[in-house]
Amino acid sequence: MNIDNFDNLEQDNEIENEQNKNEQDFDNDTLIEQEIQKKVDIKPKTSILSEVFDWVESIAVSVVIVVLLFTFVFRIVGVVGESMENTLKTNDKLIISNLFYKPSIGDVIVFIPDLEQYENKPFVKRIIALEGQKVDINEQTGEVFVDDKLIQEDYIKTPTYNKGTQSYPVIVEKGKVFVMGDNRGNSTDSRYETVGTVDTRAIIGRCLIRVFPFNKIGELNK
Repeated sequence: MNIDNFDNLEQDNEIENEQNKNEQDFDNDTLIEQEIQKKVDIKPKTSILSEVFDWVESIAVSVVIVVLLFTFVFRIVGVVGESMENTLKTNDKLIISNLFYKPSIGDVIVFIPDLEQYENKPFVKRIIALEGQKVDINEQTGEVFVDDKLIQEDYIKTPTYNKGTQSYPVIVEKGKVFVMGDNRGNSTDSRYETVGTVDTRAIIGRCLIRVFPFNKIGELNK
């Protein structure tokens, strides 16, 4: 073999090696691109699953919190009867709470009367007087007096023309409150000896918000 042929052969080998190297580099680049694409394809799926799990977790935590709140802090009660008209009506739904509650005049409360005939059914009434206060009623004018002062009752449906069976004036005992319904013509309350003044320990909560009917949602004002 002459020198020219040997040089040509060596050049051909170099060209072939270079081509092989380029092809290998191309294959490597292709593999890298494919791997990257796989990761890109997988990432959205992983992200969606992660988002779904986050939503499920958030909903579960929210449900647990609501259950705990309505077990230990708030309750929902329904109004039955006409005694609190026009403030409240039958089938109204109320959120009540007894957390850190201290009775106050004008509060609408829910309590369990100590009466067998009512089978421990809750009563919804309004606090008129607190312990130590004196309550009197003028049946002729329908006016109510607390500590000899006429109280303004813009919330009542009818004036208090009925004293009930109590002997007046009534002095509210310690640890008790005097309550009446806003519909004075149709309410069994502290005016009657069967109910009497209410022990504050029997109060299961103050009515905070009406949640039904929806067109009347809102806080109950004194």
